[in-house]
Amino acid sequence: MLAKTAKSKPKSATRTAPSQHARRLLAEGRQTPTSSAWSFAEERLSKSHNYWICSPRPDVRPHSTPVWSIWLDEAFYFSTDPASRKGQNLKANSAVSVHVESGDEPVILGGSR
Repeated sequence: MLAKTAKSKPKSATRTAPSQHARRLLAEGRQTPTSSAWSFAEERLSKSHNYWICSPRPDVRPHSTPVWSIWLDEAFYFSTDPASRKGQNLKANSAVSVHVESGDEPVILGGSR
């Protein structure tokens, strides 16, 4: 797994920090996020190592793929080959959605690097 260091993050890592909009998405069925909703999300994100990411292809069709990742300091890190489909997608458009593997306790984030 990749880990953020005090000096710098790995060159192949992509960091996606949660936006205020992403925090609102975490509180399913609520107009305003609560600290308990974010705590729930942080716990699930921290314990997971399998995630799904979805990035837009050049023709804007979604591309979903599983990745091994780490959630650290309110940021999502994963690595990818720049020549891969997701690498090419993110180079052209950094918008991405991320969700934990579990469908029983879903957490979904949206953002860009």
